[in-house]
Amino acid sequence: MRKDPLYEIEVTVKKEALKCLLLLPYYFLLQALDYDYYGAYGQKPHEDYLYNKLLSDEYTFDFPPHHKIIRNECLTCRNALAVFDMSYFGKFYLVGPEAQKAADWLFTADVRKPPGTTIYTCMLNKRGGVESDLTISPINPGIQDSALAPAFEGNGYYLAVGGAVAQHNWSHIMTVLQDKRFRCQLIDQSEELGMISIQGPARYEEDKVRAMRMSFVGEMGWELHIPKEHCVRVYRAVMKAGAKHGIMNAGYRAIDSLSIEKGFWKEAFMSVCKGKVPMFGLEAIWRNNKVVGHIRRADFGHAINKTIAYGYIRDPDGGPATLDFVKSGKYMLERMGVPYQAKAHTKSPFDPENKRVKGIY
Repeated sequence: MRKDPLYEIEVTVKKEALKCLLLLPYYFLLQALDYDYYGAYGQKPHEDYLYNKLLSDEYTFDFPPHHKIIRNECLTCRNALAVFDMSYFGKFYLVGPEAQKAADWLFTADVRKPPGTTIYTCMLNKRGGVESDLTISPINPGIQDSALAPAFEGNGYYLAVGGAVAQHNWSHIMTVLQDKRFRCQLIDQSEELGMISIQGPARYEEDKVRAMRMSFVGEMGWELHIPKEHCVRVYRAVMKAGAKHGIMNAGYRAIDSLSIEKGFWKEAFMSVCKGKVPMFGLEAIWRNNKVVGHIRRADFGHAINKTIAYGYIRDPDGGPATLDFVKSGKYMLERMGVPYQAKAHTKSPFDPENKRVKGIY
């Protein structure tokens, strides 16, 4: 049981930020000692402490030793099936007679969709600034109360929010509901529900969960939202059913790489380095021998086998940074004083027609 990455959910699901981190692995070692909680919770600490050595190996400006592990997780997701534990997400229900009215006020997307639909949307503040992004799913009213289906009358929505900003989202929504006096309520089921994300070309089905077609990595994926008492059973069923496809666990470093490769970004410029060069952000962007900006986010795209960087750029002559301006320049990315040739893209070079999320492989 200790070898299941989701076994902790039997005891508790997200309760505070520190506990969230325990459920959010960066990557999975194929051979490692059982986790000893640094000697806490009555566990005996290991004498030969493998994790200290692993951490010290990561202190490098080159690709770290775990780069190959992340590559394997990413390529397994692209070619077969990968499982991500996303239980740290916040899970809220917005329900009541004026829930639809509240949703229209809170969210930028049109959420007047039938149950079974999932909508990606932003949430704004009264100044028009973005407070967060999240997914929202309309649900049918019911009389039986459970973590998967609360009892309510009127309209209802299920909200899935990134765990790092879940409390902020809760506070913002509650403030709006109170200020506008909407006749609805916000229910927090974050501790009662786990969340498993299954991504990749292979097919998998499971019942007795809230299943949502959703992908942060550009594959035909599903999110399974599961009552915490069933998380381990569902996880084991997923791993058993996916074994014939070569299923494997994957961590958040794989999500970072896969999402940046697919083109899920919020910046205005994308550049692909023509070499295998590790970049981390804040590196200078050169266009026609002039610095025009800096990298905001970078990672290695394993399916295209190149480094990908995002950032804002400007016209140093004061003109607008139009699409023609972006496409016409010759680019270099500077890393530690060394320039590397790069190519600008306005669409991701990986699956630019967005076929894979539709199941077209």
